[in-house]
Amino acid sequence: THTHASMLFFTQSGRVFQLRVHEIPERERQAKGVSVNNLIDIGPNERITAVFIKPETETEARYMLMVTKNGYIKKTALAEYGNVRRNGLIAINLQEGDELDWVAPTTGLDEILITTALGKAIRFSETEVRAMGRDTQGVIGMRLGKGDFVVGMATAVSGGELLVITERGYGKRTPLSEYPMHHRAGQGVFTLKITDRVGKLVAMRVVSDPEEEILVISASGMVLRTQVGAISQIGRQTQGVIVMRIPSEDQVVA
Repeated sequence: THTHASMLFFTQSGRVFQLRVHEIPERERQAKGVSVNNLIDIGPNERITAVFIKPETETEARYMLMVTKNGYIKKTALAEYGNVRRNGLIAINLQEGDELDWVAPTTGLDEILITTALGKAIRFSETEVRAMGRDTQGVIGMRLGKGDFVVGMATAVSGGELLVITERGYGKRTPLSEYPMHHRAGQGVFTLKITDRVGKLVAMRVVSDPEEEILVISASGMVLRTQVGAISQIGRQTQGVIVMRIPSEDQVVA
């Protein structure tokens, strides 16, 4: 990025904050940094769930697309984020018990992928989500089964693969071509076979370059760095392979 760019910070409670990059203190690579609570007026019980550089032109992105833990989806024109105050703005209205966990800039014509903890995935066109103002709830993006919840959202890329990781350290890559286009508000298809051995799904990414690298991080702070190409490419209805060996008392979180 550059010093005059703006960053948008979205919180789990559905608010959005903005900072200029030059307002963030510059530190050495090994330094701890400063608490973001000292930079924006985030509440004591709020946590940041999405951060990215604000697109500067509509050729980069026209909308902000949001997905909640309970499967709601909403998109709002980028122009509505032109003047975000220091104390934040409402980005989405949430039902009780729901939270905003995923936000992505989109063109209005992208394909959206949503995955859940119990191994389901849905792919549909962004055109099925009409644009709404900031102070609205959105619509159902994916219908969830009992005990299920969303664990990831991403936009599709040509020739891409869906990379998924479970809480017990299993993972795999599956070509996006194996995920049929459905309509919004469907239940999706299986992307991974959930068992006690592999655990629930915890993270997903759309990848396209086998030399890309990912970090797998556990609750205890263990970190594994590996190339995408080192993770097996296999079909949707499989358990995956071991990507990171996890002690019984630990689990993958990101």
